[in-house]
Amino acid sequence: MWPGDPGGSRGRTDDQSDGPDLLPGRSRGSDRSHDGGCVLRGDRCRGRSGSGHGDPAVLRALAVDRLPRPGARVRPGDVVAVVGAGPVGVLAAACARLAGAAEVVLADSDAGRREGFTGAGRIVAPEQLADTVAELTRGWGAHSVIEAVGSPTALSTAVGAAAPRATVAAVGVHHAEAAFPAGTAFARELTVRFVVGDPIDVREPVLALLRHKRLDPAELISHRLPLSAAADAYDLFDRREAFKIVLAPSEL
Repeated sequence: MWPGDPGGSRGRTDDQSDGPDLLPGRSRGSDRSHDGGCVLRGDRCRGRSGSGHGDPAVLRALAVDRLPRPGARVRPGDVVAVVGAGPVGVLAAACARLAGAAEVVLADSDAGRREGFTGAGRIVAPEQLADTVAELTRGWGAHSVIEAVGSPTALSTAVGAAAPRATVAAVGVHHAEAAFPAGTAFARELTVRFVVGDPIDVREPVLALLRHKRLDPAELISHRLPLSAAADAYDLFDRREAFKIVLAPSEL
């Protein structure tokens, strides 16, 4: 259904897309944000709970973790690396699977998050990412890399794991100017894209994935609280006991 990038080439420098690029964005570089009634933060999840695919809160949550284009240009059989295993990174891994990725490797610096990971693919520490994808590709590297953190270190990790002429899609929000590993990117002829995303453009594909139960963002939700408990929600984040929280305005 989502072939990724049929007939496309690696390392392109233009903005043209030969086909749909399957990649969720966007992530915030800071620890927490809120959008559409959802309080979001990339912390470990303890005891996730889900709901039906038609839950409006789920759709609002997915509006943040949208499918931008052009993106990582994932193609069937690719080995995909994802830097950051927060809500956006986990959903990116799931969508890479939908696009036909043969292997998905996530990297996260939080040991607790790595220990509690239950999503698709495998998860390693950032310093292990390049070696892990090299083992899976006979030394070549990841065909597509998704950076879902929004920090210079994460972007450098993503570039370091990429294969020659691979695409690196940065969906993490970068606020500060920082050094970039241009030498590595040049030597490997990488395409590096900073992706904000377009919820209007991808709305119908996202809703189709939900309707046909190919994607369930409800799995990312660890807590559901009334809007009046917003302060408690942030306390859960501070104690690192929440992954993604939905605040229900109707439950005051």
